[in-house]
Amino acid sequence: MYGLNASSDILHTKLIIALKTAVRLITLV
Repeated sequence: MYGLNASSDILHTKLIIALKTAVRLITLV
């Protein structure tokens, strides 16, 4: 259960980073 939570957290963090990167790229263009 803990491992599942940890991997979910990592996925969530990666999603946020990807979203921020996409927004930054769109803003630059």
